Amino acid sequence: MNAGALRDRVTLQQNTTTADSQGGRASSWGTLATVWANVRPTSAREQAQAQAIMSDLAYTVTIRYRADVTPSMRLSWTPYLGSARTLQIMGVTPLDGLRAFLVLTCGAVQ
Repeated sequence: MNAGALRDRVTLQQNTTTADSQGGRASSWGTLATVWANVRPTSAREQAQAQAIMSDLAYTVTIRYRADVTPSMRLSWTPYLGSARTLQIMGVTPLDGLRAFLVLTCGAVQ
């Protein structure tokens, strides 16, 4: 993978919990970072091999390596000439075991 293949802008989001005025907790998604990515739909074959994705719409997203990305996060992506999509991160794997790129296995949030 070369950096020139990262042509999509995605926003990494993390869930934060804060105390509300009534003594309870409020949950919201906040922006961690906006990064360049390569977003591609996962083929039916890859989806069958992974078997961890329960969504009909599965994606593989490649970004530059970041140590702070976890499967509890999600990302927001707007494809070219498309509408905004929210993708739940289900898996995080370094590409080729190196710390240059991360491969994120994602499912569309319905």
